[in-house]
Amino acid sequence: MPSIFRKRGEPEEITPYPALDDDAEATGIEPLKALAQFEKAHKLDPNMPIDELNDVDTALATGNAEKGLEIEQALMEDNSPYPEVRAVVRNYDVDLPANTIRAWVIGMLLCTVGSGVNMLFSLRNPSVTITTYVVQLIAYPIGLGWDLVMPDKEQNVFGIKFNLKPGRFNYKEHVIIVAMSNAAYGGGVLYATDVLLAQQLFYKQHFGWAFQLLFGITTLCTGYGLAGLARRFLVWPSAMIWPSNLVNCALFYTLHDHSGSDPTKTNGWKIGRYRWFLIVGSGAFIWYWFPGWIFQGLSYFTWICWIAPKNEIVNKVFGGLSGYGLMPISFDWTVISGYLTSPLIPPFHAIANVIAGIIIFFIIVSSGIHFSGTWYSDYFPVQSSESFDNTGAVYNVTRILDANLQFNETAYNDYSPLYLPTQFALAYALSFAAVAAVVVHVVLYHGTEIWGQFKLARHQEDDVHMRLMKKYRDAEDWWYLALFVVMVGISFGVVAGWPTGFPAWAYVVCILIPVVWLIPIGIVQAITNIQLGLNVLTEFIIGYMVPGRPLAMMMFKNYGYICMSQALYFAQDLKLGHYMKVPPRTMFASQLVASLWSAVVQIAVMNWALGHIPDVCQPDQPNSYTCPGGRVFFTASIIWGAIGPARIFSGQALYSSLQWFWLVGAITPVITWFLARKWPKSIWRYVNTPLLYGGSGWLPPASVYIYLCWALVGTIFNFFIKRRYTGWWLQYNYITSAALDCGLIVATLIIFFTLYLTSARPPQWWGNVDVFQTMDWKGTAIRTQVAPAFNWREPRTVLNCYKKKRGGNSSDKKNTKKDKTKQKNMFGTAMIPAPAPIYDERDLADLAEDFRRSKESLKAAGRRLTSRQTSRATRASRASIESRGPLSSNEDLDLHVDLPPGILADESAASSPPARPPGHPPGKAARKTKRSSTNRSERKAQGGAGALPSKRRRGFRARLRRIFGRDDKPEAIFDAPYSQSETQGSQNQDHQDGHLRQSTEQKVASNRGPEHAEAELSSPKEPAPHTSINFAKTDTST
Repeated sequence: MPSIFRKRGEPEEITPYPALDDDAEATGIEPLKALAQFEKAHKLDPNMPIDELNDVDTALATGNAEKGLEIEQALMEDNSPYPEVRAVVRNYDVDLPANTIRAWVIGMLLCTVGSGVNMLFSLRNPSVTITTYVVQLIAYPIGLGWDLVMPDKEQNVFGIKFNLKPGRFNYKEHVIIVAMSNAAYGGGVLYATDVLLAQQLFYKQHFGWAFQLLFGITTLCTGYGLAGLARRFLVWPSAMIWPSNLVNCALFYTLHDHSGSDPTKTNGWKIGRYRWFLIVGSGAFIWYWFPGWIFQGLSYFTWICWIAPKNEIVNKVFGGLSGYGLMPISFDWTVISGYLTSPLIPPFHAIANVIAGIIIFFIIVSSGIHFSGTWYSDYFPVQSSESFDNTGAVYNVTRILDANLQFNETAYNDYSPLYLPTQFALAYALSFAAVAAVVVHVVLYHGTEIWGQFKLARHQEDDVHMRLMKKYRDAEDWWYLALFVVMVGISFGVVAGWPTGFPAWAYVVCILIPVVWLIPIGIVQAITNIQLGLNVLTEFIIGYMVPGRPLAMMMFKNYGYICMSQALYFAQDLKLGHYMKVPPRTMFASQLVASLWSAVVQIAVMNWALGHIPDVCQPDQPNSYTCPGGRVFFTASIIWGAIGPARIFSGQALYSSLQWFWLVGAITPVITWFLARKWPKSIWRYVNTPLLYGGSGWLPPASVYIYLCWALVGTIFNFFIKRRYTGWWLQYNYITSAALDCGLIVATLIIFFTLYLTSARPPQWWGNVDVFQTMDWKGTAIRTQVAPAFNWREPRTVLNCYKKKRGGNSSDKKNTKKDKTKQKNMFGTAMIPAPAPIYDERDLADLAEDFRRSKESLKAAGRRLTSRQTSRATRASRASIESRGPLSSNEDLDLHVDLPPGILADESAASSPPARPPGHPPGKAARKTKRSSTNRSERKAQGGAGALPSKRRRGFRARLRRIFGRDDKPEAIFDAPYSQSETQGSQNQDHQDGHLRQSTEQKVASNRGPEHAEAELSSPKEPAPHTSINFAKTDTST
C-alpha cells in the first residue's frame, strides 16, 4: 500500500530497479530511461556538478546506450552522484557491532557530564560549551582505554549474554556515542531551562519539579517524533546531503584509519589524513592563544579604526562590531566560524546567496536608510543587538513594568516606544521574507519529489547508501508517530494543568508551526547547511493571538520554534547514522534515552545551582553566575509578550512598512523559478531566495564584518581551491575544517578553566586595551546624538509658544494639528518630546548666566511695576502699563527648559521654569501686534534698570538660534534642525525629530543572549558624560 507509514520490511518489496531482460539491456532502453528520470530530478539541483548533467544530456541526446549505462553505473549504482559525498562516505558496509555495552556506558557517561557542565556554565557570563566535536575527540581515547582494561570474555547476567569487549573499539560505536551527545546537548543547553529561569527568578512562579521535568522532556522529544516521520523526505533521498555530517564522517574515518593518501588523487600530497588532522589541530590550538589571550586585537583586525579611533565615519564604515565592517580581516577562527559554523562546509552557491543578501540589504539598503535618517536610525549604531528608547539609551524594560512585573501601559506611554538600529530592523524584515520564501521555494523546486516520496516512499529510487541500509531492520514509522502523540498529549497537560496563561487552543496553533515548516526548512538545511529560524514567526503569532501574557509567549516559542530546531538536529543525526551504516533501531533507542536522561540532568543541575550558589542570577554575583539566558528570555517576554508586535510593526507604527516583506518573500521565488526553468544551466539555477533573505539570521548578534570574513574564507576553499586543486579539496577539506574546530575548542576550554575561572587578566598592553578604545567598540559612531542632561519640560508648550509668537495662520495650525494627530496614532497617548542639541560646557554656562540675570532683572521690574500701579501714577503711565500686561504669568514665555543639576547656584532656578529671557521688555507677548506703537529706543527704555543692553540681548538670541539650528524661528519644534557639539564636529543635519528626547543619564546594556532578534534587558548605571552617549560593548564571542 503506497503510504508514508509503510513498514520498511521485506527486501523483495523495495527493489530499487526492475530487473532488465536481455533485450532491454542489449538495446539500452532501461538505462536511458533511468537517466532521463535522473536528469529530470536533478535538473535544478545546485549541488549536482554541471559537467555530470552535461554528460547525461549528451547521452540522452545521442541515444548512446553504452555511455548511458556507464553513467548510470557511476552516478546511481556504484556511488553517490555528489562528489563531496563520494570523497568522504564509503560506498560499502563493514559488519561491526554497534549496540554494545561499551558504546552505551561511554555514551551515557559523556551525556551526563556534558549536560551537567553545559547547564552549569550556561548560568555564567562568559560561558563555555562542550560541543559534539569535544565528545568525538574524547570518546576515542576512552574507547581505546576500555579495550585495555576490560576482559574479552562473554558475561551472563540473568540469562542475558554480553561481552564487555566485543572486538576493537570501532567507528559505529563511536557514532552511537556522538549521536547520544548530540541529541542531549547538540544545540546547547536545554532551551526550556531559560524559560524556567525567567519564570522562577523574575515572575516569581515556581510550579515544582513535575512541571519542569515534563516541560523539558516534551521540548526535546516532540521534535524527535517529527524527525522520524520526516526521514523519508530529509534522510533517505541522496539529494539531502547534510554537509555538516560530511565533516563528522571524515573525522570518524580519520581517527579509526591511519592510512596514507594516494598522491595521484590528491595533487601530489602523500600525508595521511590522520597526520594532517594532528598537524592542523595542534597549530589551531597554539594559535588561538594569541587572539584569545595574548593579542586580542587579532580577532577584529580593523586596523583603520585603530588609526582613527575617534573618527565617526571611519568607525562607522570599517568598524567590525557596530559598523559596516568593510575591512573583513580576522585572524580568529572563533570570529570566522562562531556563528555560522565552519565556512569550509557549505557549498559555494550557499555562501554566494548568503553574502549577496548581506551586501544588498545590510550594506546597500542599510546605508541608504541609515544616512537618510529614516526611522531615526542616525541616533543609533548601524548594528547592535540592543533595542533603544527615544533618548538613544538601551531600552529599559523595567520602566514599563509595575510592582508585579506586569506590563504597565501608562508607564510605557510615559517612557518611550521601542526603537531598533538599522540592521536590526532589516533583520526582522528579512525574517518575514525568509519564512514566506522557504515554503514557496520548496513547493516550486521540490514539490514533485516530495509528493512522489509521500505516495511511493518505499519504491523511490535508491542510491548506494540506501540500498546498503536495507540490510538492517528499520525503526517503524508508528514508533515515531506514537512518540509524537504521547509528547503532544503531555504538552497539553503542561500548558493546561498549571496556571501558565497558555490556552490549549493556542498550543494547537503552536504545534502546527513545526509540522508545516519542518520539511521546507529541513530541505534547505540539508542542501546548503544553513538553518532558517522560526523565532520571529512564533513571537509574532503569539503576540497577536494572546497579547499581554509573557509566560505564554515563552512557552509558545519553546514549543513552536525549538521543537522544529530539535527535529532538525535529530534528522541530521539520522543521516549521520545513514552514512555510517549504523542500524536504525539502535539509533532510535540511543537518541531517545539520551534525550530523556539529559532533560533530567539539566533540570537537576539548574535547581541545584539555584539552591546552592550564593546570589545566583544576581547582577553582582561574585563569580559571574548572572543567568544571562534567563534575563534575555525575560526581556523578550516583556517586549514581544507584553508590548507586543502590534505596537511595533502594525498600523501607523514606525516599522509597519516592514510587513511588506512577507509579500516580497512569497513573490521572488516564483520569479527565480521561472528564470531557472527557462535557463536551467545559467546562474539562476543557483539562486536560493530563502538563503538570500534568511542566511543573515544570526545578524544580530553577529555583524556584517563576521559574515564577510566567513564568506571570504569559504570562497577561497570552496571556489578557488576546489576548482584548482580538486583532488586536495576532496581529500583534505573536511578534515581541515574538523581540525580547526577541534584545536579551537580545546584551547578555549583550557583558557576558560585555567585563566578565566581563576580571575586572571590578559596582558594589559596596547593589543589588548587600546585596540578596543574606538568608537566602533564603544558604539558611539553615531551620526546624531541626543544631548544628555538637557530636558525639554513640556514639548506641547514649546510648540504652542512658537505658534503664538509667529502669529500662526490657519494652515500652520492645521499642519500642527495633523502632526499631533499622526504622533498620537503612532505612539498612543505618548507625545514624544523633541531632542535638544548637543552643548559644550561653555554654552551651558553662558545660558545659565543669562537665565540667572534674566530672573533678577524681571523680579526687579515686577517690583517697580507693582509700585507704580499701587501709587496710581499718571493716566498715561497706567495706560502704558495696562497695554504691556502683567509679568506674573508664564503663559507667554519663549522657552521651558530644565538645566542640568549644579549649573545654577540657586536651586529654585533649576527646579522652576525661568522668567523672560534677558533683554525682553515687559509685555513681550504682545510685541508682534503692537510693534508699530513704540520705537526701539522707547522699548529699550521701558525695559527698566534691570534690562540687559541690546548687545547682550542679541547674544542671547543668537544662542537661541544656535539651539534650534536656524536664524529664523521654526514653525514647529519638530521641524527644527540642530547641530552637534564642538567635540563631535559642526555637522548640521535637518531631521524630523519629533519622536526622540534626550536623557540625563546613560543606560548600560545587560548581557546579550545568543538568539536572533532579541531585544535585551538594560539597567540604569552610572551617568554618562554630558557630551556623548556611550553604549555597552557587545560581546560577539560564542
